[in-house]
Amino acid sequence: MKKISIKINRKYIIISIICVLIVFIYLLFNRITYGNNFKVFTITSSSDTMSKIAKASKDGESLDINSAELNGIFQIYPGESYKVSKNIEIEKVLCSIDNKYIQFYIPSKMYGINTIITIKGKITYLNDNFTFTPEYIKLGKVKIPKNIIFDKFKEIDNENIKIDGGNIIISSDILPIAVDDFKLDEKYISLTFPKHDEEKEVDNSNSDEDIETSDNKQEVEISQEQIRKNQLQSVYNQLGTVYNSVKTDKEKAIISTIRSVVNKMIADPNYKYQTQAAGVKSEYAKLSEDERSDVKNSILMNMSMSSLRMLNETFNLI
Repeated sequence: MKKISIKINRKYIIISIICVLIVFIYLLFNRITYGNNFKVFTITSSSDTMSKIAKASKDGESLDINSAELNGIFQIYPGESYKVSKNIEIEKVLCSIDNKYIQFYIPSKMYGINTIITIKGKITYLNDNFTFTPEYIKLGKVKIPKNIIFDKFKEIDNENIKIDGGNIIISSDILPIAVDDFKLDEKYISLTFPKHDEEKEVDNSNSDEDIETSDNKQEVEISQEQIRKNQLQSVYNQLGTVYNSVKTDKEKAIISTIRSVVNKMIADPNYKYQTQAAGVKSEYAKLSEDERSDVKNSILMNMSMSSLRMLNETFNLI
């Protein structure tokens, strides 16, 4: 009888351990797949927000952007779900700003499991770089080591994004427009854009240090001209994707005209594009609100940041 009792006790111990493991796995799974109680976010039209940014940039002013406006912009990038790796897929990005912290909510699918990645931290701006310092990172309700996310960022093939210690450094070159200053405030972010001088003073000093030989000048001019041609060629190629993305004939006509102007700028570095650019803006203004929004979103989704910046300098649509 004693031997039977020992066997029974062992059996109960094994069953108890299995039950505890099942409960633990269930609770962990329930916390990781936390998403049924998803926070409700307000989202403002990205088209309206981009118009505000474009105007502030053009006038060299400051602009405050709240969470709802940021969320509208986030819906453009990448527009659809984005695969970070073979087994990790981001569905969208949302955020909230509170007490000078920004919190990102990222509904995702990891190894077929629906979850939400939450990242809370602060953003500072110095020397043309944005520095994001995470306070914590959660998978569902479970806090995870920061290096797991950092390792994924290291896999991103983008010279404008890098990891430095416990910070994510993002170059301002990733933006389609120039920024002078950035601040994360209580409930919004504050952007300051550079002033645009109508007339720039030219230094006509003839000191020996400022004089280059004509041969060197010619080499520099050829090099700069080729760089600009390459950049314009990228703009032209990406506009082809935009053309296929927009919906109505009027939208396609505007993108076609822009491509035509860019093509002429490639062929002739001295091409006077201003009149046609003004014509594009005039035709763009005649589009319906939905058409304007579609054009902007198609451009933002299908063009690189450097191409967007060059396009904006010429046509100022974004």
